[in-house]
Amino acid sequence: MSSIILKSYEIDSMAELIERLKQSKSILLGDKAQQRKEYILLSIMDSNTDLELLRIGVVCEGHGLKPQYMIKDSDEIIVGFNKEICLISISSPDKVLRKEFNSLFYCYCQ
Repeated sequence: MSSIILKSYEIDSMAELIERLKQSKSILLGDKAQQRKEYILLSIMDSNTDLELLRIGVVCEGHGLKPQYMIKDSDEIIVGFNKEICLISISSPDKVLRKEFNSLFYCYCQ
């Protein structure tokens, strides 16, 4: 059974993010962001073979919480950014389940 590793990298520009996404099986999230301030590249690796399975580019508006991401199970990644949460299947990344909210993510503290 394979084990999935998720690595994240901050990227300097939209052009660089797009260039890095061209190098592998990839998807881009947040390309319709009103303000483009931060760019994150997520690399999903198979730890047993050291092969990259998928790259996910995330365009952030630069306000609210930093993007959040996690491995849901051995085939799904959850990414929260701007006003969205996306569920991405590693084996079928073209089928992204998206949920958009009316406001940004925030921290509720008592």
